[in-house]
Amino acid sequence: MSLKNDIIFFVMDSVRYDQFEKARTPNINELAIEIQKSYSTSTWTLPSMHSIIRGIIPSIPKKTLFSEHVLYKTLPEKLKEYDYESYAYSANPVFIEKYFKGIFDKFWYDHTKTTVDSANRLIRQFSNDYNENGELKFAVMLFMETHHPYFGKPKSMPRTGEGRKEFQRDAITYLDEKLKEIYDIVKIGTELYVFSDHGELFNDEDIVFGHDPRVRKDGRPGAIGSMKLMEVFTVKIIKGG
Repeated sequence: MSLKNDIIFFVMDSVRYDQFEKARTPNINELAIEIQKSYSTSTWTLPSMHSIIRGIIPSIPKKTLFSEHVLYKTLPEKLKEYDYESYAYSANPVFIEKYFKGIFDKFWYDHTKTTVDSANRLIRQFSNDYNENGELKFAVMLFMETHHPYFGKPKSMPRTGEGRKEFQRDAITYLDEKLKEIYDIVKIGTELYVFSDHGELFNDEDIVFGHDPRVRKDGRPGAIGSMKLMEVFTVKIIKGG
């Protein structure tokens, strides 16, 4: 990671590695200089994003994990020493300013509570902020189209695990198109890191559907015990001239 160029984190919610591999991602395939399998620190968004932003593992007690007085410098705080302004854009109801107070210079949350057209709203807001001044920028963008109910249309979501996998892969392809829009906005030299916060289980061969680790109302275990929840992906892109 260079400290001379803008840095963008493009986060696809709930996408495990094998789903990413099977999805059509023509823009990532063309632009990426590195694609690799990586691992999440948690099965759900909030602790995972804390790990990414704060550098803290989720085993730390909850009152410390969500504290404003953690002793370690966060990534935005460290980048500020190199004159970076930091921004967060989120469509996820747990990645909100309440849990990341004072860390970002600006935190924008999509209050519409629907993933219908959510990516476009995030990108419009990012574009407005990005073009305001010439300061170095660090931005985290968390997109929800790949989180069930994909595209915010639960009535049309397939009932079978394989059908839901296909639905999610379509959402990955859609976000691949949105990534290209951001690529076209940013300056030459900008580093873009594309990854997921955690994986997902699909209820055919994976027993349950989702990523909630809590025990279910019918007594079945939650989404635990599978490495597929932790196997994600990381893509590195640098915008060339």
